[in-house]
Amino acid sequence: TTECSSTGTRVCGVGCTLPAECEPPREVCNGDDDDCDDRVDEAEEIRLTSADDYSQTPSMVWNGTEYGIAWADNRHGGDQDTQHEIYFARYRETGELVPDSTVRITNASGFSTAPSLVWAHGGWAIAYNDDRTGAHEIYLARLDASGAIIDDARISDSDAHHSTMPDLVASDRGYAVVWNDRRDAGILEVTRLNPYFVLLDTEGNTLTANRRLDTNNPS
Repeated sequence: TTECSSTGTRVCGVGCTLPAECEPPREVCNGDDDDCDDRVDEAEEIRLTSADDYSQTPSMVWNGTEYGIAWADNRHGGDQDTQHEIYFARYRETGELVPDSTVRITNASGFSTAPSLVWAHGGWAIAYNDDRTGAHEIYLARLDASGAIIDDARISDSDAHHSTMPDLVASDRGYAVVWNDRRDAGILEVTRLNPYFVLLDTEGNTLTANRRLDTNNPS
């Protein structure tokens, strides 16, 4: 027992002699000062990825037993400005990586980024934008509870115009995705974006056409 009454550890030294004091455990959210620093339930920054290259635009959700995190990463090589892929991993409540849970979701030439993650229907789902066809389009990847990929399909249809920054939500009936879209921009309206959305069933099949949500002029 530590000086702050938490359960710590003592490691045998030379000759298997134990030190006089316990090493305090990590702080957890339980209303106690576990690590004996006179602070209760203080936040601790935990590094979640260990690759040498860029990891960015994370999305995290809790499914009741563990965290799922999706992010864009260029650990596999390539230019940081043109070559990112989507990765997914599961983490325990303590912030520890679940062993062997890191999965590369995309494997296409070009730039994949801006994942939006949800837990629903017994598994994970990730919406993201990807320019594998030349322009950024919106895709939806569905994973089982372990993170294994079930399917990965394009859900936007703006073709030569960029669709970016998806936001994914789930309901009992399936999923809804909203994103920024340039399909209605004129040739000189380089900054014009309009919100579009689509509804999908629980298996990721589209239930509606891509629909524009606003009817205003350039925004």
